[in-house]
Amino acid sequence: MTDMAACVTSLSCDDFRGIAISPVISKVFKHCVLDRFYFFISCDAQFGFKKGVGCRNAIHRIRKLLISLLKVVIQRTYVR
Repeated sequence: MTDMAACVTSLSCDDFRGIAISPVISKVFKHCVLDRFYFFISCDAQFGFKKGVGCRNAIHRIRKLLISLLKVVIQRTYVR
């Protein structure tokens, strides 16, 4: 093992890399903006990438749509 003090041989600030904080600031800004505009951006037809909405909800909605279309077709067929 080496001593940490022995690894640092230079005390000049030019020998060290700086820390970029712009990605952190941009992520915080993105989350603040996204939280405010979430209800305007999202729609009810989007599944899978929203909280609490997944494949089950999509399958249920498609099933309801197909059943309602089938009822309309049956009604039009037997009414005539």
